[in-house]
Amino acid sequence: MKERVKSIAFPHPFLIFILFNASAAGLVYVFMKQLDTHPLAYVVYVLAFYTLVIVCLRIPRIVKWWKVKLHENKYTDRYLTDKDLRVRISMYRGLIINFVFASFKMILGFVYNSSWFFAVAGYNVILSLMRFILIHQSEKKGCNEYEKRLRGLKSYRVCGWLMMVLNIAVSVIIFMVLVEKQSIEYNMIVTIGLAAFTFYCFTRAVINLIKYRDRKNPIYAAVKRVDMVKAIVSIFTLQVAMLTTFNGQGEAVNVGLMNTLTGIAVTIAINTIGAMMIAGVRGDFRELDNIEKMTF
Repeated sequence: MKERVKSIAFPHPFLIFILFNASAAGLVYVFMKQLDTHPLAYVVYVLAFYTLVIVCLRIPRIVKWWKVKLHENKYTDRYLTDKDLRVRISMYRGLIINFVFASFKMILGFVYNSSWFFAVAGYNVILSLMRFILIHQSEKKGCNEYEKRLRGLKSYRVCGWLMMVLNIAVSVIIFMVLVEKQSIEYNMIVTIGLAAFTFYCFTRAVINLIKYRDRKNPIYAAVKRVDMVKAIVSIFTLQVAMLTTFNGQGEAVNVGLMNTLTGIAVTIAINTIGAMMIAGVRGDFRELDNIEKMTF
């Protein structure tokens, strides 16, 4: 009995491949022919559900196998085990993405004479500036521990002030959504995928924010706070996109009210993070000054 259950839950990979393709083809056929209530549709639904279950049960094994393979390669092994390297790569990756996105939106702003594209470009420009400052300070060579920490704390505080400037750009975007009725609309499948990715990024941002909350490395702590703010703004834009895509003209829910409440929450959150960054380093500066006085 145990072996039979195991064979049902963990069938041969080739069988999973066949079931996956059959389920996908069946769902496409059902939806294209609009056979939602046809008996064949229920057969396809059951098959698709079973396929989803056995694929999910395989995920831990797949993840374990990939981990072993990745640790066998010296480059991927270093990336997985070196926390500092991962943070530095994320800093450069974030800078490149924000800079490219800012440039693209700026070009679109000039081409279409659109204040919306200029607002989004400005938001990404400020994000790029914060990331550039942090990368520039982290690359400083020839500094002792005191100077390195002092530079890090100053950069952390500057990013706190830039958060306030960033909030202005975000407020402009929110104003355009609420007052000028600017909408963000994607295909339904794209919106669902975007939602999954956004919530993943938000979860990772929260985890990293907790990890680097103590400012032992101010540069890394600032990077994670920038990532957190970006994730918060993404939640707002995702809500606008989902309400536009799934709610039509807004008959089902009060779209304006929901966007207003979320927009207020976003601006408060950004201001709070910025204020905490500015005020939080005061004690670190005093502690650093006391250490410096004791060494002389």
